[in-house]
Amino acid sequence: MSEPPSDVAISFLDPPTEEQWSQIKGVVDQVEWALSHWNYFLILSRLPYAKAVVAVDDQGKCVGSIVFIQPPSPHVSYVGLYNVYENYRGHGIGQRMWKLMKEHTDESRVLAIDSGDMTDKYRAVDFPVPGPTWQKMSGPVAQLNAALQQAIQGQDGRFKIVDPNTVMEEVIKFENKIMHIENPEFVQQFFRVANGKAIVAEDGSVIALGATLPALLQEKQIRIGPLFAENFNCMLVLLNALMRDVKQPEFLIMAPSETEKGRMLIDFLTEKAHSNLESPLIRSYDRPYECPTEWNKVFAMPYHIASPMW
Repeated sequence: MSEPPSDVAISFLDPPTEEQWSQIKGVVDQVEWALSHWNYFLILSRLPYAKAVVAVDDQGKCVGSIVFIQPPSPHVSYVGLYNVYENYRGHGIGQRMWKLMKEHTDESRVLAIDSGDMTDKYRAVDFPVPGPTWQKMSGPVAQLNAALQQAIQGQDGRFKIVDPNTVMEEVIKFENKIMHIENPEFVQQFFRVANGKAIVAEDGSVIALGATLPALLQEKQIRIGPLFAENFNCMLVLLNALMRDVKQPEFLIMAPSETEKGRMLIDFLTEKAHSNLESPLIRSYDRPYECPTEWNKVFAMPYHIASPMW
């Protein structure tokens, strides 16, 4: 084991300031996690229920972080961005951060975490209960656009496509109907920084909702999600509208692989757009939890722990 690092202080931030979010982003950048760019942390900085525990050395440098999101509903604490600088590992810093996070989490809340190759480790200790699995896919934007044009064949003219910010009340209603959670703060903040599109029916109600965001550390890639829609054809029209002005040459998307609608999108992307299957993202819980989501309207999820159950 290496020599112990300089004295490290562990602090609870409720909520972190924008400057502290910037420092946490620096920890994330150090391990090159595939997250959205600064907009991701900008969303977090505007949520009153986003909390963090950080490790700071004697020079004032943030060398570790845990972020946990505790929305009013559902009664879940979403844990993420858990990392310690490599040269500070092996000295119990992560354990100290984890302990402080647990001290500031209501014991009645279910803990949830999303992971890839660390899933077995998390399930062996604090998160033994399996949750949903999301399949990540990537590919050329040009190839996806060609497949979409062939699939919809001009049908987009029959749909009214708008900026979600112009119909936010209906957007929140639609999102609540699908997710069954009270999450208006996140929805509002998310669509202020994302490139969003919504499809509205004749009565003004939203029947499809989606967004794209640029990727962190991967300037040539655009992240797609969420994609919520009443049916598959509506989802294709929505996705076509989202991709119309995309400048990045590559895309990344994440679909629920255990649901019918998720499989429909996965099959379309692999068979029609010849997309690549990436490593899945897996959710785990610390105790049994029944997810309330209406999966029959969910085709893709966004890349944000800030969005409970998204």
